[in-house]
Amino acid sequence: MPLPSFAALGIDDVAVAVYRHVVAGAGVADAAGTAAGPTPEAVARAVHLDEATALAALERLRSLGLVQRSAGGEGYGAVDPRVAVPAVVAARADALVEVRAAVPELGALFDEGRRPHDADELTRVVVGHEAVGDWYSRLEHRATTD
Repeated sequence: MPLPSFAALGIDDVAVAVYRHVVAGAGVADAAGTAAGPTPEAVARAVHLDEATALAALERLRSLGLVQRSAGGEGYGAVDPRVAVPAVVAARADALVEVRAAVPELGALFDEGRRPHDADELTRVVVGHEAVGDWYSRLEHRATTD
């Protein structure tokens, strides 16, 4: 079954293919009988990538907490996706809440930049198609009823 797009988490399709491969190989044991994840070389061969691209994808996944270095340090193993993926989603959700919280401040900066510098001016005159369109869009986005 193909995985859904992880683009909302900042993970491109190449990294998703790498992640799927690492998750599938999470329980592979090496010659000594210890758990060993696939190396960047093995991932590159399996997913049909060059080694640098595979390594970059593995490190991106590692920075998100989806994979970790194997005990020997050469391979990569998957963190249980039932734990790791929800943690990444929660972190992204928190970041989006922070961005949304900045909207009033950004709006105030936007308004300040467009406000006439004459403090006595109480009426705003909108001139030109672009300016009228901009105000129309702002009103449209603020409207809660028709």
